[in-house]
Amino acid sequence: MCIVCQGAMAAASVLASVVPAIAQPEPNVKNLRPDRGSQQTVTVPEVAGTKCQKVGAFRTAKLVKFQCVKSTKGLRWVITTPKSKSTTTTTTTTTTIPVPSDEVAKIVHELLVAAVAKDVASATKIQYLSEEPINSSGEDAAKLGVEPALKLFAQLGFDLPMTVIVLFAKTEDGVRSKLFAEGCTDPYLKTDFQYLKATGVALQQGCSSNRVAVVAGPVSHWVRSTNSIEYQHTLPHEIFHQWQQNTSSSCVTWRCGNADFPKWLWEGTPQFLARAAFWSWNRNQNQADWFDYWYAAYRPSDKTMCQAVTIEEMVDPRAPWGRPGGCAYSKGQLAIELLVAKYGGFEALKNLHTTKTTPGLSGFADHFQRVTGRTLADFYSEVNAYFLKRNFP
Repeated sequence: MCIVCQGAMAAASVLASVVPAIAQPEPNVKNLRPDRGSQQTVTVPEVAGTKCQKVGAFRTAKLVKFQCVKSTKGLRWVITTPKSKSTTTTTTTTTTIPVPSDEVAKIVHELLVAAVAKDVASATKIQYLSEEPINSSGEDAAKLGVEPALKLFAQLGFDLPMTVIVLFAKTEDGVRSKLFAEGCTDPYLKTDFQYLKATGVALQQGCSSNRVAVVAGPVSHWVRSTNSIEYQHTLPHEIFHQWQQNTSSSCVTWRCGNADFPKWLWEGTPQFLARAAFWSWNRNQNQADWFDYWYAAYRPSDKTMCQAVTIEEMVDPRAPWGRPGGCAYSKGQLAIELLVAKYGGFEALKNLHTTKTTPGLSGFADHFQRVTGRTLADFYSEVNAYFLKRNFP
């Protein structure tokens, strides 16, 4: 969720249409984000991200295998990639990466495999702040997916060469005191905007020393399974919004946001890339299967909500959470898949964000055709057919 999407609205109206939280809400708190998590019980064990003692050690919990590896926070358990026996007569094992059966998803998979093989390092630096550092176990777990995401973003050409402040907040007063101290100038810091109604928010304006910031709400309200895609997608999603806000179009002359782009592109892209980033370090399923699992295990209500919603209904940048605005986060990912697979790969996705030269949506159809060689209307027809093919009608 990015505040800049609502820049032209008064703070009161913003609260009515701000994107809902990525993870599970507090009891009796109104659902305000399109990427809200399902409330069904999670069966994956809470092992990933917890401390371990010996590098290379393995353990299994509820049929999920974990390995002890080094991280910036010391030794931590992570999900291992399943290994299969080699077809030779030796005892050597080879890692197999599952491949999607769908042709479009398979092309995307091949592009991702090629990207992660590149020797590219991210220039993005992360500065972590916490309002309550003594209660950091969930925060440490939330950090595990950030480094892989930054690396993948750089490998795909979406690097953000600046520092991103990630604030783990507990109170609205804490958000303001911490970020004002860092020289952050987001206008909503001076209003009664409620940052913690969402589990993740990308601030509109920057902070001192060429920095930008995202706010992470209390991790105790997130999905409890710290190794899940639902838990691990929050920070990558919001950090990618900062790439969009600081790189998209002609942001040096006007403040860009999703008012300049269809909602399926502005929210579908970070949601898709957060999923790809999760796959980059959890390859026991392919990236397409992770999508299916995500909306079966954690967000079945989102899938139900979006039945029969077309891509044309996911264009309005100001569409609030619900049907159809929230579908830009789920079905919008499939539109991004089709775009990447058939119309220029990740370079086209980058160009859609960065070569637009006029504010607003009025010229987007022409812009889309210049970048992809396809009319927007024809692309939308293909996307709607792809929804059916991917069992997300």
